[in-house]
Amino acid sequence: MNNWEKKRLEISAKYAAGAADEGDYAEAADAEIAHLREALKEVEEYFDQRADAEYFTDSAAPFPNEEMKLLGIVREALAGKP
Repeated sequence: MNNWEKKRLEISAKYAAGAADEGDYAEAADAEIAHLREALKEVEEYFDQRADAEYFTDSAAPFPNEEMKLLGIVREALAGKP
């Protein structure tokens, strides 16, 4: 069980006992965001190793493969762009 899961269980127990407050929810949200950022960093590494573009003779610009497209989306998410 990782830290995020432990924090989620701790907040759930506090909530069930009626003892959770806004600070607990903010702390849980911060832990979840950190967990998701770590997951996105792993996804970024995966796509970075597989990103490529195809060049066609009848086109001036290269065509990115699916991994390259998804890499851009992941990097925007990590940068905090909508």
